[in-house]
Amino acid sequence: MDGSRRVNIAESKKIVRKTREKSDLSPTNITKKENTGILKKRESPRETPQDIRDNGRPRQENSQSSALDIDSVCDSGEAIPATRVDNEERRPELCVDLGLMRQTHSGEGRGEKLGGSKAVGTGDDDQSNSDLSEDELASKPVVDSDYDTDLDMDDRKWLYPEKYETDTTGRARYIKACQDEGVQPVRTFLLNMQEEHLVLKHHGLGPKAMKALATPLENNTSIETIDLEGNWIMAEGMACLCRVLRENVYVTRLNISENKLGNEGAVSVCNLLTSNRQIDHINLAGNDIGNPTIEDFYNILTQSGSVLKHLNLRHNNFDDASAQRFKDALVENESLEFLDLSWNNFQSKGCVLLAEGLKENVGLKELAVSMNGFGLEGGKALGKALQSNRTLYKLDASYCRLPIECTGEIALGLMNNDKLGVLDLSYNCMDADSALVVLTGLHNNDSSELHFFELGNTRVNLKFKEVADKLSAERGLVVQHGGVNEDYKAQIAELDPMEAFRRDPMTKLKEWLSYAGYRLIDLMRTFDKDQSMSISIREFREGIASTKIPLSEEQMQILIKKLDTDGDGEIDFSELVEGDKTHRKNKREVDKYVKEKNEKEKEKEKQEKLILDPSKKSVKLIDEKENS
Repeated sequence: MDGSRRVNIAESKKIVRKTREKSDLSPTNITKKENTGILKKRESPRETPQDIRDNGRPRQENSQSSALDIDSVCDSGEAIPATRVDNEERRPELCVDLGLMRQTHSGEGRGEKLGGSKAVGTGDDDQSNSDLSEDELASKPVVDSDYDTDLDMDDRKWLYPEKYETDTTGRARYIKACQDEGVQPVRTFLLNMQEEHLVLKHHGLGPKAMKALATPLENNTSIETIDLEGNWIMAEGMACLCRVLRENVYVTRLNISENKLGNEGAVSVCNLLTSNRQIDHINLAGNDIGNPTIEDFYNILTQSGSVLKHLNLRHNNFDDASAQRFKDALVENESLEFLDLSWNNFQSKGCVLLAEGLKENVGLKELAVSMNGFGLEGGKALGKALQSNRTLYKLDASYCRLPIECTGEIALGLMNNDKLGVLDLSYNCMDADSALVVLTGLHNNDSSELHFFELGNTRVNLKFKEVADKLSAERGLVVQHGGVNEDYKAQIAELDPMEAFRRDPMTKLKEWLSYAGYRLIDLMRTFDKDQSMSISIREFREGIASTKIPLSEEQMQILIKKLDTDGDGEIDFSELVEGDKTHRKNKREVDKYVKEKNEKEKEKEKQEKLILDPSKKSVKLIDEKENS
């Protein structure tokens, strides 16, 4: 046995030396990484162990242990792990032979850890072992702790390092992806990658930048809300985002409005929601989505175990052809709490179907259907839905062309509803008398929970004001309307477009901009303190106060409501531009009205001159005209 041990040691040394010569692993070219035992060939130019430590490697207490000489390791019987060279390929012959050496060498005091303070192959124990004969050395017991080198590490981490993520923030991956796509990294994203809320509104990303941005999101565990409104990522960018979010269990809210997704992008979103059961809020407003996607939306709303609570489909292209499927989804779904179908193309027939779906729904709490053509039949169906529904808390039916004839059905619905808390019927075809009918129905319901009633610019009479004041004192009801017709002047002001235009808060804002020499973009930059490309209500109020624009509190509220068309509590630049366009249109109509009014006045003056003309011919002409 002693003879075989000596043979094994000698053979091992020969094999190691041959392997070293073959791979050019000279003792001066081999260094040891602290606490890993990895033997690594240095890249040229060659460096000393001190140079390597100075370039970022942690210092050790004993500098002798930082450089590992393979001869001294073999002579001392030190255990050597599997070796890896520049090309990250393990050399089988070296691994086998060094492992053999680990089994054949023995000796007390020779198993000092490679990362320890004691140098390999040195010390009193090595000196005492060198004085022993080979028989005495072979007879010494082998202790496992002598060969414990803390090298029990997964070889796969050294063989395939690209598979093991070391960039926990994802910044390096994002910058690399931007380089591959040829786009500029977004600084806001780099600074907020580890935050819960990622807001990148109106950053002009496009499909390529979206593809690069999606790369680090695949392994991100911090972000819970993603807001990408107004970036035009289109269907291509949406497909990349859906791919990385399919297995994500952290993101719960996704705002991808105003991104030109189209029907193709909407289908990608529906497929994402089918597999991902964590996202419960989705905003798809303003994406040119239409009827071809209705089956996909029906499937995600009726699938078993659906967790979707908030769905915004505002400003899209759905019409009566998809209304039946929306009705079916409302009847079957119990998890959805918010649905916005405003500013679509539903007409009377489709609106009747939506109202019937609301009638049988048992989960919806907020419904927005503004700017759809309900008409008389749709208004009556909406009133019947209010009689039966027992879950809806907020209803927005503004700009729905509800005529006076349907107000009786709506009043009956309010008389039998005890859950509705907020009702918006502003900017419909209602007058003071029809508004009083609706309020009377509400007054006759003692169990009503309604606390906010919006009538927009509809003017009311004194009787309405009396009932509203009574409900305000008893139930805390807040009613907003266009004013009370108390005298003749107020009625004239209501009928005179020029007077209404002069009182419009937007007119005062435009007059101030013209006086100060500001453009709309200058106003946005002045008011937008956090540079988010949108103005919050607080920023708007502070901006009005700081610039001393002559607007009262009531006028500010009216202006904010006019500009904030999507009702998200913020005014972005597109909404500001849209408000300016509407104001210009109103000005053209007022100018036309003033021109016609002036022409009528001139004609009237001409007639008066004819009456006062002493000429018999003029008087005769006037008499003939009056007789005819």
